[in-house]
Amino acid sequence: MDANTTFTIKPIGWVESSYEGGPAADVKATIELFPAYAEGAVDIKAGDRLMVLFYFDRASEELLTVPLMGNGPLVGVFSSHAPMRPNSIGVTEVQVQAVDGLRLLVRGADMFDGTPVLDLKPVPTRTER
Repeated sequence: MDANTTFTIKPIGWVESSYEGGPAADVKATIELFPAYAEGAVDIKAGDRLMVLFYFDRASEELLTVPLMGNGPLVGVFSSHAPMRPNSIGVTEVQVQAVDGLRLLVRGADMFDGTPVLDLKPVPTRTER
């Protein structure tokens, strides 16, 4: 394997959100899962904390140094949450507010409307870490 190795990743759903940037602690959004993944979401319930892996589909370039928080000192991209990454994969933690079939209403979503969702994982509890 080398830096030219490629992988194919497919989305499991997308985000419906009014997020426009900035702090997202109180931002509510909906994660809409594709029907093919319904069985994988059967145990998700209100109150769960999830890590959402998503694709920065609006990132325009790949950078290895970025300004911290958008306007601070330059840092390595792997020390930031900047979208201009070699693989444009983002991760955020949300709390599930409600579940309606394949629609997960979540809080804390710092993802733009239409963002492709790649995976969901439970946030490990202290005893699981």
